[in-house]
Amino acid sequence: MLLDLLLGPVKAGDSEDGEGEGEDTRPNNVAEAERLVNGLPVLSDNDKILRATQGGLVKLTKTTRQILFETYKDEILELVRAKGWLHG
Repeated sequence: MLLDLLLGPVKAGDSEDGEGEGEDTRPNNVAEAERLVNGLPVLSDNDKILRATQGGLVKLTKTTRQILFETYKDEILELVRAKGWLHG
């Protein structure tokens, strides 16, 4: 089934060159095909970056994470205030 998704024909209404009515909605790799077979959506590029970042943060030392957090201090403080995390 994975190979059918990866190598099968483009669905009706889709365009081989990405122009026209539709787009090629086939998965780009085995991981995307596996998600589709399991009823999960294909991850957007932004979601892929988020997951990679989350996984990478735990591998950083505490000192390195603190440097990163200091870099984004203003955004972090804005979020903390908006969520009311210091009051509850």
